[in-house]
Amino acid sequence: MEIRERGLVVQETWINSLCSCFNNVSGCLAAACCFECYAIHVTCRMNEGLLCCISCFSPTLAAMRSYIRGKYNIPGSICGDCCAAHCCPCCVLCQIMNEWESRHQTTGIVFVKEIETIKHIH
Repeated sequence: MEIRERGLVVQETWINSLCSCFNNVSGCLAAACCFECYAIHVTCRMNEGLLCCISCFSPTLAAMRSYIRGKYNIPGSICGDCCAAHCCPCCVLCQIMNEWESRHQTTGIVFVKEIETIKHIH
């Protein structure tokens, strides 16, 4: 999420680190037991269905991780993404999925603000 304060862009951080794959135990097990199937699941959740046939390759994982970093203004480099994807593809896949899910959860805050606005109008 990009936050602007007086023209400055504030950098975000990963909600889920590379080694926090156990935040989602079922995803961790799926990545470890059937990596290819879980990679297809992750690309479909991200609405990147065209990547599903190549999502289990390290360069594709690096590109997906880079996409997440770019979308949420998380610092890092493509070199770091490539190294992580090559050395620990299961952890990268879990991090991508956990980050996507964490940032796309419905919190209900919108509804609270809408109710407060309606109360102020009456």
